[in-house]
Amino acid sequence: VGAALAAFQPSLVVVWGGAFDHQAGTLDAIERGGFRDKTVYMEAGWFPQAEHLHFDRRGVNRRSSLVGRRLPPLAAGQRDALARARARVRADRLGAATDASEPKTVFAPLQIESDTSFRFGSPFASNAAFIEFMEAWLPADWAATFRLHPKERLHGPPPSSRRKNFRITASGSLDRELRAASHVVGINSTVLLEAALLGKRVIAFGDGLFAGSGAVVEAATTSAAEDVLAADIDEDARERFLHELMFKRQVSLAALENRDYAHLASHEPFETILDEFGRGDAGRGPGQAKIESGEAMIKVGNSRIARTAVLDVERGGEIVIGDDSEVRNNAVLEVSGRYNGTISIGNHSVIGVGSWLQGSGRIEIGDDVIIGPYAAIVSTNHQYDDVSTPVAQQPLTTGEIVIENDVWLGAHVTVALDVRIGAHSIIGANSFVNADIPPYSIAVGSPARVVRSRKP
Repeated sequence: VGAALAAFQPSLVVVWGGAFDHQAGTLDAIERGGFRDKTVYMEAGWFPQAEHLHFDRRGVNRRSSLVGRRLPPLAAGQRDALARARARVRADRLGAATDASEPKTVFAPLQIESDTSFRFGSPFASNAAFIEFMEAWLPADWAATFRLHPKERLHGPPPSSRRKNFRITASGSLDRELRAASHVVGINSTVLLEAALLGKRVIAFGDGLFAGSGAVVEAATTSAAEDVLAADIDEDARERFLHELMFKRQVSLAALENRDYAHLASHEPFETILDEFGRGDAGRGPGQAKIESGEAMIKVGNSRIARTAVLDVERGGEIVIGDDSEVRNNAVLEVSGRYNGTISIGNHSVIGVGSWLQGSGRIEIGDDVIIGPYAAIVSTNHQYDDVSTPVAQQPLTTGEIVIENDVWLGAHVTVALDVRIGAHSIIGANSFVNADIPPYSIAVGSPARVVRSRKP
């Protein structure tokens, strides 16, 4: 491995997991070859696990850079985004019966004993030892259901329990067990994170990704059950941690497959990796951000960029998109860096199919804005006074376009530079807007004229 690394001189080394015994030689070669700072560790994500991966400069599970890290407070928009995501997950996983938990009921997802997260993060040598501990630790009037991991391959009889109110199962609905439990207790399982997202009281033994986060109740085997079971959850710490996992850490598999650089650039550690190693070019195809060497920047929150959309930023330009917004198929967001152009789109806004936003000047689009299909929003204009020079070769005039919150632009609307469209306004299809539109207006025509007020 060391010879291969020396010969190949990779810009980036990606390691799955990193704690397996057979990886010791590879990790040693990475260290001796001076590639530690170029190494990223990866593992399955969380919400949902089948659709995401996560990457970390330091490692995964208890080695992650998240362990013990103090996360910054969430802004209002971040809290709203997490609340919407939680509501979707609760509806999908728990249905309408979100408060159907039974008191003094524990659900305990068991880990795969051979998994590194169990081998290196668990205070118990086996699942059987964990169950035996719970028999003595959990008060007699508490019931518990233990569920074997679906990928566990037993080499003997399954674990059992002497307590009549303990049940061990290898099948059944995970969601139903989560819904019924008042507490979820485990070692180092993705189910603990899912339970935290669903608002369950989560108790964890051993070391894991959540260590020091405050998102779960961390318990020692010497802790009294009565104290642990009654311990309060730090709601604010849990919100910060879950937001970090969902919106900053896990990377969509689809984004990786489609080389969606806008998505990657808004997630750790790709924000820095793309700066160091990701040099874009014009040959990546539609739907991928053009991030050239230099100062170009694209920041995309928890928003959807269609596969055939184009985010094209030249050196010195900037595109910033908030949360829960959407850039639909064949839309083009184009920024010329030589004018320090910017395109800013808020939260819950939609850029329609085939629309063109030319941001060599400055385009600011607020929250809850609908841009209809094939709209053109152009913050530049060609100068044409010199008849001896072709128009295409004359310099551009740049300006600012501001579209305030809750504005709807119909299909084929064109907006010229130095225009502000006031909040709560509607612009009719095929209109040409070349002057300011007051808030609460309905405007149509070419040029657009206010025909009605929407004021309450």
